[in-house]
Amino acid sequence: MEAPQNLGSVQLKQQPRNGRNSVMRMLCDAYDEQLQEDVFLGKLEIKNTFYNIPVSSSMTEGPAAPDSNWKSAPADLVQRTWRTKFPEMEAAHNRGECKPCAYFLYKPDGCRNSENCPYCHLCRKGEIKRRKRQRAKQFKAAAALEAGQVDGHQDCSD
Repeated sequence: MEAPQNLGSVQLKQQPRNGRNSVMRMLCDAYDEQLQEDVFLGKLEIKNTFYNIPVSSSMTEGPAAPDSNWKSAPADLVQRTWRTKFPEMEAAHNRGECKPCAYFLYKPDGCRNSENCPYCHLCRKGEIKRRKRQRAKQFKAAAALEAGQVDGHQDCSD
């Protein structure tokens, strides 16, 4: 065994390169020196107690697949009669009374509740935004109508 090295107030003992110690030593040697410098020299931004490490574009995933709308069903499916697994949900969807499942539409792994999900899996992407916009327009129109009626009552009382 070699003599310990003195690094200020810290002493390092060099271990022989065999067995478990050599594996640990290899793991310790396999660190990214540039990352260490960035962390300890303060080049990394800290947000909410997490380090924001810039990632090169080669490490990120490619762009998501473009949104594709359903054009039609396969030919053999169109020629025979079929029904969905959940006719109640299909009926609510056709009436426009369903609530779209955001997990099914936007999460890469889909909805984890599958058949137990109370939300609609038949809606297309963008349906949630469309309905929110429609609801906002309805509230605006109702508020404008109410404001008009209030103004109208004030005019009649003069």
